[in-house]
Amino acid sequence: MSATKRATVYIDSKLHRALRLKSAATDQTISDLVNDAIREALAEDADDLAAIEARVREPRRSFEGFVADLKRRGLAARHDIRLLLYEFSSPRGPRS
Repeated sequence: MSATKRATVYIDSKLHRALRLKSAATDQTISDLVNDAIREALAEDADDLAAIEARVREPRRSFEGFVADLKRRGLAARHDIRLLLYEFSSPRGPRS
């Protein structure tokens, strides 16, 4: 087991109750549950940073070029929000 440090953390009373209930149900200490949650959150942050780093070398598109592409494909007038969100979130970039 790694060395531990003591910290004072102020937790919302409802969250503390939920932690106590989960602690009893899972036979884990509140400290173990909090440590696991922090590790998971930090791992997600590391994954996000890795994804950003992987995309940093992708070609950049101007907003004007993106809008022109939407108009060319007939999407600007329809306001297809789901497709717009997909376009911005897809690691492959916009579909042609």
